Amino acid sequence: MRMTDYAWRNLTQKTVQNCFKKVGFKNGSEEEKGVNEEDRESIEKEAEETVNAANEVLEIYSQEWKAMKSGFNVNVSFKEFLQVDDSLATCETLTEAEIVDNVRGVSEDEEAGT
Repeated sequence: MRMTDYAWRNLTQKTVQNCFKKVGFKNGSEEEKGVNEEDRESIEKEAEETVNAANEVLEIYSQEWKAMKSGFNVNVSFKEFLQVDDSLATCETLTEAEIVDNVRGVSEDEEAGT
């Protein structure tokens, strides 16, 4: 939770803009002039700084995990701990009929009435 909070608090508007630029999203004026080399270098530098900061935070919490787990007599790495719920379903998979109903704007209540 603290890692997410740290990342969120350190996210700047410029970082978000640079991320969108990096993947090819541009507003009308930028499409006409393109991204210049200085902007590209700035985007790459900020991305590298963000990754470095995230790695530093990960290392700090990894060290905290080592200290914590020694008291619990468990043999789980910090990475395994972080990935424990990766396969947990967080949403329901829609059927094709449900997708069609959503696109058509048919609600479950309307469907139940027919």
